[in-house]
Amino acid sequence: MNDLGVSVYKMPFDEVMAMMEENISCYTCHGNEAGNAGELVVTHSYVTKALGDNVSTFDPATVSCGQCHIEYYFTVENAETMMPYSSLETMTPEAILAYYDSIGNKDGGVGFYDWIQPGTGTPMLKAQHPEFETFSHGKHAALLNCADCHMPMEMAEDGTVYHSHILVSPLENETLLESCAACHQDTDMVTFVHRLQDRVTARETEVGNKLSDLKDALTAAVEAGKLTETEVDAVRKLHREAQWFFDFCYVENAEGAHNSELAFRCLDTSEQKIDEAMALLNA
Repeated sequence: MNDLGVSVYKMPFDEVMAMMEENISCYTCHGNEAGNAGELVVTHSYVTKALGDNVSTFDPATVSCGQCHIEYYFTVENAETMMPYSSLETMTPEAILAYYDSIGNKDGGVGFYDWIQPGTGTPMLKAQHPEFETFSHGKHAALLNCADCHMPMEMAEDGTVYHSHILVSPLENETLLESCAACHQDTDMVTFVHRLQDRVTARETEVGNKLSDLKDALTAAVEAGKLTETEVDAVRKLHREAQWFFDFCYVENAEGAHNSELAFRCLDTSEQKIDEAMALLNA
């Protein structure tokens, strides 16, 4: 019984989660105004707060998904969920990194970080899942939105045509694959995309192994104490940047399919930073 005299049954969180099959409701994309005829509504306040008037420059069907499929952080002041950009131009990995470098951190200094890595002492950033940012800077964004590729068109018994609300991979749906043919013509899209994803995954493994080697080398250098604090901080800066660009690609769930050019650019940039850091350690 709560303070209002209403009987309340409390369930353990793990039991509740086990019963949930889908945590996206109608409200997430359409708000709670009855009879809005399927209009898409941005219901996550941090999106409108971050983008402001610029929210209208994006396709509503992409912003609707982008409310969750984004890079975000928790503000130092009050742990508020926030996006680290305000427009398309400021949502590149380079611009987001510059934003994080410019704002305050948990210690009161400048340069936001998610955690201090043990051993290296590097103030690290953890990318979340930047599908919105990655897709929005890709070539498909000018022609398509998220629904076009993940919500196939279907027809109801009365002839009404609508987007299916069972989200799928376009590689696993014949209707969506047929829509790809409008531009890709007779390309075997399943093979084409899987080969691209295999290339990105192989590159992630290659760069990821080098990043791990840098971590070990920097940890050893810190333990040895042979470098000055200024020299160590220079390596830590490159380590932080290398981790950021690697992670921006690694945690983006399309494995290059949303924007292969950006995926490879991030991995190449990460490798460049790693090589610069290793050169400083080996000087």
